[in-house]
Amino acid sequence: MVEVPRRGPSSLFSARLLESTRAYWPQARTQRRQAEVAVTAGVVAGAAALTLTPVLIVAALFVFDTGTAVEGVARGFVWLVGWLTAGVSLWEVLGRAGRIVATAMASPAGTMVLIGGILTAWLALAGLSRVMPVEQGDV
Repeated sequence: MVEVPRRGPSSLFSARLLESTRAYWPQARTQRRQAEVAVTAGVVAGAAALTLTPVLIVAALFVFDTGTAVEGVARGFVWLVGWLTAGVSLWEVLGRAGRIVATAMASPAGTMVLIGGILTAWLALAGLSRVMPVEQGDV
């Protein structure tokens, strides 16, 4: 069999193609990275909110009088609905809250609180694993 010689595009064609691509898609890498960080932060914040909201409500029931805790939760929802009907942007509120939480977590005290929470959860799981009976079939 005779081998057919390979031919690639000329350098002028490649340069023209890259230039036209840059003209139509001028998006820089930094914008892409910022979008990825924003989406990741939103997913993490949503997961944290879904996880911590019931825990905080139950903790409030133990710390405060039950009637006071239920009344506080109800008032919070009434305020939220009032704000949304008045035209407050939920995304702006969540963005501002996210920036505040990120700033607090980036501080040394916030980092220590976060590490303390992780260690407390780890110790609780270690304690529960020693107290709970081991069943056959568990791996």
